[in-house]
Amino acid sequence: MGQGTWVRDPSIAALRGACQFQPGGIGAFAGRFYLKIETSEHSMQFPATMRFSAAQLSIEVSNILGGEVFRANGTSDRISIQSQAYPELNASNVQNWQGIPVAWITQLLRGNTICPDESEWLKAVRDDTDGSWLIATRGANWSIHLMQFGTQPRVQSLTYIPKNSTDSIALSVEDFDDLGRIRRAKVIHQSFSMGWSWKLREN
Repeated sequence: MGQGTWVRDPSIAALRGACQFQPGGIGAFAGRFYLKIETSEHSMQFPATMRFSAAQLSIEVSNILGGEVFRANGTSDRISIQSQAYPELNASNVQNWQGIPVAWITQLLRGNTICPDESEWLKAVRDDTDGSWLIATRGANWSIHLMQFGTQPRVQSLTYIPKNSTDSIALSVEDFDDLGRIRRAKVIHQSFSMGWSWKLREN
């Protein structure tokens, strides 16, 4: 699919519509995708398989010879990762992996949008200099850029900065499938980045 066009609508309705559009749903699904991970020490890209029931998540990442690179198991908001090849990726029942909320990772892999819940918005204003939306919540500041996907505004990129911190998480969406689910995207925290591109989804 194409990149779409920037949304310049000053109405907050476009932001609400983008945040509420969740085409990936919450049900079970499975599929294959390409995963790219970059750290301060490594840059790696591997095929991966994913299975997600209503309660359990399983991801297996292998090299081109079929050897296991790492295995992840968990739920929608907690994950454990085992890797002999890359021990710096290991984690045990964590809610944040490499600084990225596991709930974000599972939502994004489903194809859904990341947005702060509207009930948490303290302020939402549009920056006329670049068309972005600036949202303040009690815990963080968000900068969100929208794009148009057909008739539906979508989140194309965002930056999340916790209050009283210079730390940040950045998301960039590069493509959607025919149903509007995120097909290819990348999320970055400090020197760690995780990018993926779906090859086949079954749901």
